Amino acid sequence: MNLILNASEAMNGSGEIAIEVVPAGDTYEIHFRDSGPGFPESIKKRIFEPFNTSKDAKGAGLGLYISFHIIKRHGGSMILDENYSPGAHLVVTLPRRGGLKNA
Repeated sequence: MNLILNASEAMNGSGEIAIEVVPAGDTYEIHFRDSGPGFPESIKKRIFEPFNTSKDAKGAGLGLYISFHIIKRHGGSMILDENYSPGAHLVVTLPRRGGLKNA
């Protein structure tokens, strides 16, 4: 939910958010893409660190940090596709429950 909220806020209510789930071996890749301005270069290097924000006076910069650690606790990962443009593209990878036998 936080990834969708961040994308929506970055686009100031105008734009598009796409979510795609792709089975990949024993995992699912969940792609979050938006048509907003993307992340500034200064933010990209510390994207999942606490108190890192590009929003003027809005938010504490903890949303992606908390999301990253929740995903990590579930055995997953989250990366920023730094080459995606225009907009932002985050990829969340989560293990399938029970692996491929439940596919």
